[in-house]
Amino acid sequence: MQIWNRQLSDKAPLFKPLLSIIILALLSIGTFLVVSDHYVNTLFERVEKQYRQNLINIVSVARHSMEPVLKKVRSGEISRAEAIERIRPMIRAMTYEDRDGKNYVFMTSYDGTTLVQPYEPSQEMKNRLNLRDIKGVYILRELIKAAKTNPEGSFVRYHYPHFSHTTDIEEKLTYVVGLPEIECYIGTGMYLERAIQEQRETLAKVKYAAILLLFVLLIPISASIFVILHRNRQLRAEVMTRKKAEEDLKKGEEKYRSIFENAIEGIFQTSAEGHLISVNPALARIFGYESPQAMLDSGIKTDQLYADPEERKQVLRMINEEGFVKDHLLKMKRRDGAILWFSLSTRVVRNNEGDILYYEGTMEDVTQRKSTEAELREREQRLSAIAGNLPGVVYQFCARDNGKWEPTYVSERLREIFGLSFEMAKKFTIFLSHVHEEDRERFMASIRKAAETCSPWDFEGRFLKPSGETIWFHGLSTPSRHEDCVIFDGILLDVTEHKEQEEKSRLSEEKFSKVFMTTPDCIAISRLADGRLMELNLGFEELTGWKRNEAVGQTSYDIGFWVETSARELMEEDLKAGREILNREFLFRRKDGSVRNGVYSARSIQIAGEAYLIFVMQDITGHKQTEDALQKTASELSLLFKNMLNGFIIWESVFDEEGRYVSFRFGFFNDAFTRIFALDREEVTGKDVFEVWPGTEPSWIEAYGKVAVSGSPYTFDMYHAPTQGWYHCNAYRPTDSPAQVCVIFEDITERKQAEEAIRQSEEHFRSLFEAYPGGVTLLKDRRFKKVNSMLCRMVGYSADELLGRTTRMLYADEDEYESISGKMNDMMAQDGLGMMETRLRHKNGRLLDIYLSGSYLDPQNPSAGMVVAILDITDRKRFERASRQLEQQLNQAQKLDAIGQLAGGIAHDFNNILMGIQGNASMSMMEYQPGHPQYQRMSRIEEYVKRGANLTRQLLGFAREGKYELKTLSLNDLLRKSTRFFIETRKEIEAIFSLQENLYPVEADAGQLEQVFLNLFINAGHAMPKGGRLYIQTDNVTLQEADVAVFQVNPGDYVKISVSDTGTGMDEKTLEKIFEPFFTTKSEQGGSGLGLASSYGIIRNHGGIIKAYSEPGHGATFSIYLPSSGKKVEKEEDSLQDKGLLRGTGGVLLIDDEPVILELGSELLTMLGYTVYTAENKEDALSIYRKNQDRIDLIILDMILRGTSGSEVLKALRTINPEVKVLLSSGYGLQGEVQEVMEMGCIGFIQKPYNFSDFSRIVHSALNPPEQADAP
Repeated sequence: MQIWNRQLSDKAPLFKPLLSIIILALLSIGTFLVVSDHYVNTLFERVEKQYRQNLINIVSVARHSMEPVLKKVRSGEISRAEAIERIRPMIRAMTYEDRDGKNYVFMTSYDGTTLVQPYEPSQEMKNRLNLRDIKGVYILRELIKAAKTNPEGSFVRYHYPHFSHTTDIEEKLTYVVGLPEIECYIGTGMYLERAIQEQRETLAKVKYAAILLLFVLLIPISASIFVILHRNRQLRAEVMTRKKAEEDLKKGEEKYRSIFENAIEGIFQTSAEGHLISVNPALARIFGYESPQAMLDSGIKTDQLYADPEERKQVLRMINEEGFVKDHLLKMKRRDGAILWFSLSTRVVRNNEGDILYYEGTMEDVTQRKSTEAELREREQRLSAIAGNLPGVVYQFCARDNGKWEPTYVSERLREIFGLSFEMAKKFTIFLSHVHEEDRERFMASIRKAAETCSPWDFEGRFLKPSGETIWFHGLSTPSRHEDCVIFDGILLDVTEHKEQEEKSRLSEEKFSKVFMTTPDCIAISRLADGRLMELNLGFEELTGWKRNEAVGQTSYDIGFWVETSARELMEEDLKAGREILNREFLFRRKDGSVRNGVYSARSIQIAGEAYLIFVMQDITGHKQTEDALQKTASELSLLFKNMLNGFIIWESVFDEEGRYVSFRFGFFNDAFTRIFALDREEVTGKDVFEVWPGTEPSWIEAYGKVAVSGSPYTFDMYHAPTQGWYHCNAYRPTDSPAQVCVIFEDITERKQAEEAIRQSEEHFRSLFEAYPGGVTLLKDRRFKKVNSMLCRMVGYSADELLGRTTRMLYADEDEYESISGKMNDMMAQDGLGMMETRLRHKNGRLLDIYLSGSYLDPQNPSAGMVVAILDITDRKRFERASRQLEQQLNQAQKLDAIGQLAGGIAHDFNNILMGIQGNASMSMMEYQPGHPQYQRMSRIEEYVKRGANLTRQLLGFAREGKYELKTLSLNDLLRKSTRFFIETRKEIEAIFSLQENLYPVEADAGQLEQVFLNLFINAGHAMPKGGRLYIQTDNVTLQEADVAVFQVNPGDYVKISVSDTGTGMDEKTLEKIFEPFFTTKSEQGGSGLGLASSYGIIRNHGGIIKAYSEPGHGATFSIYLPSSGKKVEKEEDSLQDKGLLRGTGGVLLIDDEPVILELGSELLTMLGYTVYTAENKEDALSIYRKNQDRIDLIILDMILRGTSGSEVLKALRTINPEVKVLLSSGYGLQGEVQEVMEMGCIGFIQKPYNFSDFSRIVHSALNPPEQADAP
């Protein structure tokens, strides 16, 4: 035991250090873990922050570099598309290298289109809006959202493959800046995980080693030392890693510094006091310093750089107010004292406490731009002067996207060339109105096309000057897009003289082309160099059998044209020697292989500097054969001439010095010629025709000259005055020479005399045929053989369309066509003349009422045909039908007026009954609260009264007693409102409007007219149960005396309203009764038969006309005519009147012969605070008024009293007091006698039945006029 203790004590010194080492190691490891975790996290944050700053710096430099372009976009100098095209090369050049190798700045539009991707050019101009990473994040959408939300700059994380090894997906940190001016964003990014991965791996190893140290401390000290040494190596590696990270940060700063120093714009930082902190080389160069350091060492302050010291104060004031200055133009001084123009953009940078740290910004030297602007202004002045001297009108024209087109500049020659002033030209419509109407649409179309495609505009057309002169103009321009418009800069040239010359040239060329192509001779043009055929006429095809498209491009050898090649060689030798070839005979071969005789002429010509051969040939094979035949038949002809019956002569041609055919001499002629003309051969042979026949007509010279010159045979009939005979002549030229003309004569004098007699007879018939006032036709087998012009006009067909066709084409009905023939033939066979009425159809489909009268050309031979006279009696028939219809309408109007009087009386009495019901219900309702059952019952009674009042309103409308409230209306608005209400209930019906602009106003009751329109619409709806179309049309018309006589209205200006439907239509019997009261075809559907009857009464009551037209299966049309008014249309005013009972004071005399109305009216007026007096008849009323005149302030007078009328009572009251106030009350409408009484001096009108609210309002207003009325 002691030995063990001693050994333990001996080892204690070892245990204590070991324990101390263990404890120290544990403390060191714990401390190291805490400190290393804190340091590692801090290091990672610093590394990421530095990388973020590097990304911000790189994108900021890119943003500043494109600022001049964006500025032009904001000022409108360039478009978005042009700005993008300028910026893309700048961004594509911004590549750099980081720790992972090559990196870049990219650019994308807000719609997802990749604009710049330097290392993935295949992705450019593609829309990648739906690109997602492995976690489903829409990459471009997140970037676009960040750029739009925070255009100044923001960071976005996502997973994306590195472009150098696309298979590895890594997390990428991207910084983007929005460019809202061009709807794009730019940015750059880095793979942050890759950047800090090495540090993270190293530090993780350190952590694991420290933990392992805890377990190996039990190993002997040597192991501890080894661990400590290993720890030292790890620490050294950590230090190296840290240094490497610091070097990476330094490289990032160097890259930023590289961009900073290579930027085109000047970049600076200044202190709050104006001392320069940093400048880039561009700024130093701008101000004349060798380097940025030289500028900083100079000690110059920013206020010394300003040409005007006050300008710096203004800049500082702007910064303090806005926090930044953007694109501010100012003048600054260079080191050498030169004054330059700059564009300044700067901002202030503050700390968290708001103190100014420094100012930073960019400066762009715009001196050259300012100079350029001045030069541009000077150039514009020079251009204006040049434009005045140009041969045309220089212009600038703006075609805006909103459809507005306007000239913005026109040179002074506009008045000289086009006869328009600049003020006139400012209005494009004025210029357009002078463009020739045949060219106007093409002119507009060419401008639209050029504006849409920005393609060159080239137009030629005619212009009618104000003086009446027509000129040709040629417009040229190359349009360009500028934001919301397309600018046309160009010139308008007067090309009238050019067009005239062009037309002359065209005609000349066309004439040459026609001559070339139609000449019967073969003409060929070939190239001398290689002998290829270049141009051929139709004569070539005719003579050789080769088509032009087959031979062009080949040589004459290729097509085997020359039978003897030596002939071709001889021609070439002569042409090379400069000799022309005329009428040389040769042999040629046709396409079919046959050999023919020909004669040709050839010469060389120059076309566009190149030698060509023109070859003209005739086929004389026939001539050769003719020569042989002539020899053979000479003797035969001699014998024939002696024995032929017709005269024959060879005339010798006589030409004047200018080569014109002027006469002819007697040559050889046969015995028949001497017999026909009674001439002696020996006396006339060789003499001029004018010596023998002095009176020979010039027409004979012209006829023979035509044959002699052209060589074409000519057959004609001609009168010869010297011999007083007609002759049939066949003239021809016996040879190719115009020296002789052969003529064969036949004496046709007797035949001509017979033909003249026939012609005169036919002319007489033709005159009668055409002069007949109706249509006339010759028929055979019912086919038109001859028609006169009147018949053509009658049926709408031309003579060519009728001749040879049967009369069936004119009949509307097959049965009518079949029956008419039999009837006419029967009558003509019996009486020699057939007469009857029928109906034919005009070419346009219109039916014609026709009266036919016909007879056979030859009664003994009916098959020879017939002559038929045709009269159009459509107007007469229409007049007869119109007369019958007007007579029916007059009878109907008289019946309706009689029934209307009865209906008016019924409506009046019925209104009095409804008044009693209404009054009692209203009085009862005052005794209960709105929620009480009795109140509800009384309310329903009021609704029934309203329905009854509507029925009486229709009766009054039918009785022409319903014009309640006249206003000056625009019927177009009322029709739209009524139609809209109806169509909402019948959506299967389509309403089509054709409304007259500036429609005459009418004076009418809007409610009643709306009732009329709805009645017509409802009737149309019944006729179209499955839907259809409703046509509503308005027109301004003028009716004459003859138009309105039967309707008993005044002539003058009217508004016509037409309502047409596509329904089932009506027959004549239904049409005659539609305006009769209680007539309905819809009784089973609840039709009352009052709709159209009341409509008729309302329109007649307004002094108007209502008519209807219909045919079964063709819908119906109702036409309304309302007299126009000279007043202005009254505007509708919305009135929000108090619907409660208005109380008042004063005395009221109520005069009515209905006790219930007296009782109810008295009770209500008393309740409202009035003193009430009542009277049932005239005598009581006058007596009460005389006694209480001073206490009675108002009289309510019924229109009809027993034994008298309201007008009589009013007259008697006025004898007592001319100033008496009277309100007229009636169950009739405001019309007729009621209106007359109103005009006698009544101050208002109350229509029965009325509710108590309206009644109290009217009484209160009567006793308290607007200028005196108290507020209720």
